[in-house]
Amino acid sequence: MISHNTLYNLANALGVFAMLTVVAYHFVAVNSRSLQYRPGNGAHH
Repeated sequence: MISHNTLYNLANALGVFAMLTVVAYHFVAVNSRSLQYRPGNGAHH
């Protein structure tokens, strides 16, 4: 059987991971236009 302490730590870690995933998705969604490659910005020769 899993102990209460182990279950608490697992739930806490998964909650933190879920929040970081949401924040990362939000960052990518908001900045998707500026993260795209734009021709003419001097990136290629």
